[in-house]
Amino acid sequence: MRSTRFFVVVVAAVTLAVAAVAQTMDAPTDADAIAPLGPDHKVPHHGRPPQRVSFPKIRDWDSLVITLTRTGCFGACPDYTVSIQGDGSVNYNGLRFVGTTGEQHANIARRDVKALYARFKRANFFWLYGSYHAFVTDLPTYRLSISYDGHEKVVTDYAGRMIGMPQAVAQLEATVDNVARTDKWTKGWKPGQPTP
Repeated sequence: MRSTRFFVVVVAAVTLAVAAVAQTMDAPTDADAIAPLGPDHKVPHHGRPPQRVSFPKIRDWDSLVITLTRTGCFGACPDYTVSIQGDGSVNYNGLRFVGTTGEQHANIARRDVKALYARFKRANFFWLYGSYHAFVTDLPTYRLSISYDGHEKVVTDYAGRMIGMPQAVAQLEATVDNVARTDKWTKGWKPGQPTP
């Protein structure tokens, strides 16, 4: 009888401990990070931290750098990084599964840079978690960042829409590509074409 009670107490303690660990895994660990979630879970608070974060006003446009990195996947996902600077400089580095590998440079109008910054501001980019990671495999990772005047925000998207990442993040990723016109470098890769 005594051993049965002991067994019940131990099972109850283990069950509570497992539940606590599971709850911790699904909850944000701090204001800028959230644990990976299974595709049947959603990030709370409409995908944003509960504490609102304001978007800092820019003072020095020459300090602005917006960067998008798209990594490879199990298949032939384009693998490259593109950055746009406040003066309109565009820097691209193609790694794999892109039409043009290596570094490329271009320039865009400053008004396009300012319009892109305004899109980040409208999306409340600083009021996002630092990572949206779904528990799935073989997909590319997208990393989007903005920095200026000593402020920086980086958001990592690994199938983030699957778990409730705000749609604005995916829209910004696409907008950076459009403004930088990366398709002139990323398009054109064909199966069988050698990659570095």
